[in-house]
Amino acid sequence: MPIDPRQDPHARIVVKPLPSQIAKRRPADAAPDDPFVRAENEDDDGYDPYSDRPAEREPLFSEDPWN
Repeated sequence: MPIDPRQDPHARIVVKPLPSQIAKRRPADAAPDDPFVRAENEDDDGYDPYSDRPAEREPLFSEDPWN
């Protein structure tokens, strides 16, 4: 006998929209999400949000690196 979530008081159903549905709701002129931006009211727990950004690329060769 299958469980009917509408009749079972312990059943939980979590419905999340698909990415394609989210894209349709977003205005066309909205800025893309930046995964490195934290909310202003987020607690400062010592986490450095810039530590997980990739380092800037440096040239592989410099003719005179000391000047």
